[in-house]
Amino acid sequence: MEMMPKEDIRELLVKKAHLSEDAIELYLLLLEKGFDHFVEQKEIISSLPQFFSISKSYMKGSTNMCPHIWDVVNMINNSLYIPNIVITNCYRLKIANEEEAAAYENSLYKNGIKRLVRASRIRIKRGRNGQGQLLGNVLHPYDETFINTYLKMLHNDDASNGND
Repeated sequence: MEMMPKEDIRELLVKKAHLSEDAIELYLLLLEKGFDHFVEQKEIISSLPQFFSISKSYMKGSTNMCPHIWDVVNMINNSLYIPNIVITNCYRLKIANEEEAAAYENSLYKNGIKRLVRASRIRIKRGRNGQGQLLGNVLHPYDETFINTYLKMLHNDDASNGND
């Protein structure tokens, strides 16, 4: 399948995606590089100096040269008009292939569930020691069911990965 010309993609993104110019240009740069090529921060900064620069707080030997890049990546990934997902690996970026996008989605889901479990446990503890006021001071049965089901799922997942 042949890719649309860059100018047509840019025009479409400006009209539909409501993204900032730096997000559009970063997305186009990553598209140009393809699904098999990770792009280093240095390459992004040198390719798009009008949008990205080395942070004043960057110290040699540090890994994050330009924190603004991550804000832009989040804009791209949060846009429902951009058909691709941008993934990161050791401060390098690329457009994910189908397998990588699925793995990224699973990791976000797993991390989100872990945070929900932590929030539920904090709610329980707040209710028990008076640090917070639960509605009616009642622990809902679904809270404990959710936590127990999730912990069982995690245990089964760890066991299947040999982490038991």
